[in-house]
Amino acid sequence: MKRFLALTCALALTFSMTVCAAGSPTVSVKRSSKPKLKDAVVAREVIVVPEVPQMDRLAENVKKTIAEYVSNTIVETPGITDAAPIAQGGGCVINGASSNATFSLDRVDFEVADYAVSKAMSVGGSVLNVVEISAPGVNFSNAEVGFRVEGIKAGDQIKVYKAVEGDWQEVEVVEISENSVTIKMDSVGIYNFVKIS
Repeated sequence: MKRFLALTCALALTFSMTVCAAGSPTVSVKRSSKPKLKDAVVAREVIVVPEVPQMDRLAENVKKTIAEYVSNTIVETPGITDAAPIAQGGGCVINGASSNATFSLDRVDFEVADYAVSKAMSVGGSVLNVVEISAPGVNFSNAEVGFRVEGIKAGDQIKVYKAVEGDWQEVEVVEISENSVTIKMDSVGIYNFVKIS
């Protein structure tokens, strides 16, 4: 009887954890039953990546979770309540030509996020997320870069601002579609994605 009760409790706990995790938009990392793999759940999708020694430390050095690190996604930003997960996965137009280049996303600190919130409020909107964008190995002066921003719908009014010498300058939004916004960029830097109310 004790074994049956223990097995029932274990199964109930396992089932409830699976059900609770399935609908969550947050990023988590689960170790698979295979000893050499990690499963990263990102925006309700599972990405299986080979386990790399010191992956925890690499992700921690750039202030990301392992799932954010391997998927080039920023899920949580200090100072932004309910930040929209934002990712970039290549498929850009660089200096007028299609490219497989990927722009890297990094988390900003609380002070930058607070400054982004102030800008969003001044234009009658709210911050979806604010990220630092870099392009290792990519030389460009004109790019169209698409970002996956969870929660955006076609028809939403989205403005994007780049931090330039202590001020926010609006950049051109090329296209807005379901969970996606494409912008024109002339350089890397800190970009503030704002949804106008």
